[in-house]
Amino acid sequence: MPTDWTAYVDAAHRKIAIAAFHCEQLRTALGNDRTADGNRPGIAVQAFFEGAITAVVSATDQVAQTANSALKLGAGRDKRSLFDVASPEIEARVTGFKEWREQPIGVDLRRLRAKMVHYSYEKSPSADRHWHVQATGTEYTGARDLLAYASAATAYAHDLGVLADQLQKSLTAGNSAAS
Repeated sequence: MPTDWTAYVDAAHRKIAIAAFHCEQLRTALGNDRTADGNRPGIAVQAFFEGAITAVVSATDQVAQTANSALKLGAGRDKRSLFDVASPEIEARVTGFKEWREQPIGVDLRRLRAKMVHYSYEKSPSADRHWHVQATGTEYTGARDLLAYASAATAYAHDLGVLADQLQKSLTAGNSAAS
């Protein structure tokens, strides 16, 4: 684990870039998908989709870890998630973070990622020859076809990158004031 909390901001930016990479690769894979069996997309399509979603959620966790490390919040000592512990502290320092966090796609992403990693999730073909990801029971009403969803997730992550920079600036100013 890095001892310098600023490494987490850099790691978050790399995860955001990784999400964008996976999203672009998904676009290509969807155009070339000849391996779908009718009930499931091809491995490349699923891998790039899951890569984009996982990278976005990882970036979110790394921004939360930035606050946890810089402010010595002690996340992990109770049953609340790192994100839940760090969010109020980030909200106090970064204008717009609460609004970003409360966007329905954010909740949907975290639920979908949990299904991907710990359980399973449905991917179904539609009449328009697009693959759709299952709804997770959130207020997210955006498109559910794999490319549109991954693109929305990547845009959400890009917004996080701006907020991560604001958090770093705030924490740096606070740490130099405390010195």
